[in-house]
Amino acid sequence: MKKQETYVIPNERIIIYTAGLLDGEGCIKIGYSNRCYYFLEACISNTNYEVIQWLKNNWNFGSVDRKEYTEYHSTFKTLYCWRNFSENASFLLDTIYPYLIIKKAEAFIGITFLNHRKFCQNKYGNGRKPENYYSVECKMKDLLLNNRQGNFEEIKDKVTEILNQEEL
Repeated sequence: MKKQETYVIPNERIIIYTAGLLDGEGCIKIGYSNRCYYFLEACISNTNYEVIQWLKNNWNFGSVDRKEYTEYHSTFKTLYCWRNFSENASFLLDTIYPYLIIKKAEAFIGITFLNHRKFCQNKYGNGRKPENYYSVECKMKDLLLNNRQGNFEEIKDKVTEILNQEEL
């Protein structure tokens, strides 16, 4: 998925509602691609297609995936997911960050992860990255995975520690 060229910030009602949906029905993760790079993903899942399509229409980016679970259990509903990667995920998280409660620490890690990537991209371009470049990304991924319910201040300290240990 290509990054959005220009972003339009939705009205505050949409931003706040999206933050609530992400807090309750969303996921923020750092994944690893089979092309050997890390990526940020922010997604919101729901069985109500209209809500998911409303998100995509109001933010003007992302993709909608559909998952059928009826093969496992006949009463399970179809699940729809609004998925956003890297730059789109970063813009989304930056915009809704002040309104997040449950996933605020996860959003902080994700935003910092992408800011680190942008810093290194500006510093090294498309050339060879230093060995510890991927170490930082891996540690951020592990921190996000292992500290979902952690204290926000502790997580901020851990992120700072990771970045300070791995000076590039």
